[in-house]
Amino acid sequence: MKKKLYTLLVLIPVFAACREGKLQDFEDPIGSVYFYIDEKKEVDEILYSFIYSFEDKVVVNVPVKCSGLATEYERRFRVEVVDDLTTAVPEKHYSLPSEAIFPAHAYEAVFPVTLYNQDADLQSKSFVLALKLVESADFELGDKERQIVKILFSNQLEKPESWQDWIFGEWSRVKHKRLIQIAGKDLPSVDELNNDFNFWYYGVGQELKNFFIKNYPVLDEHNQVIEPW
Repeated sequence: MKKKLYTLLVLIPVFAACREGKLQDFEDPIGSVYFYIDEKKEVDEILYSFIYSFEDKVVVNVPVKCSGLATEYERRFRVEVVDDLTTAVPEKHYSLPSEAIFPAHAYEAVFPVTLYNQDADLQSKSFVLALKLVESADFELGDKERQIVKILFSNQLEKPESWQDWIFGEWSRVKHKRLIQIAGKDLPSVDELNNDFNFWYYGVGQELKNFFIKNYPVLDEHNQVIEPW
């Protein structure tokens, strides 16, 4: 009995030390960050058009998530421009901070990007601003497939990710504007479109098709006939 008791007394400090080390690791988590534009990893673009507003500038909040444990204090994460993927000009088309705050107790944050509607070229072409996450004192890099995001912006309509040719036919700006007039709003995300499928397919899609059949021929922005589908 004395021998067993002695063994137990020897092991207690060892268990205590291991537990103390685990608690220390738990209290001092190291997180990693990644962009989260959509549940599908291949979706890495944010589309924005000033055509929906009359503002000279707008703030686009790029969603960011972290893995690991949330903390009781604010942390900071950093973002840089990917020059070889970017066509936008700093201060002319956009401005952005070098870092942003990840709130306490949170697993999600945003990186604010200011876009400017001051260049007449925005009415005829799109510009791209590509961003990448970089390591900071508080975060490592997370999911490698979600480290770069591209913001595609202009002062004209852009083809949305959720546009389905089999529902709406081949995309054009003229057709897109007619769709917005019919629906009373622009296309939502892919998930939202699927959740409201009957409205977009049997309602908007069919009415859009009938419009171009009844008013044939209608020309698109390139003076090409929009063929019924």
